[in-house]
Amino acid sequence: MSEALLASTHGVEAVRPGGPADLVALDVDPFQIRGEELGSIVSALTIAGGKVSHTSL
Repeated sequence: MSEALLASTHGVEAVRPGGPADLVALDVDPFQIRGEELGSIVSALTIAGGKVSHTSL
């Protein structure tokens, strides 16, 4: 899981001024579920380009 997360974030490790700030808040912690359950994860909040583009909160 850690390798997949690192690959999907292109090595970005922190949000910082002037850096990329897109964010997804998931409904569950992907590190706390079984691999076969990953497909059931839902985005609770998505921020793209500094603007909320989806929310289920």
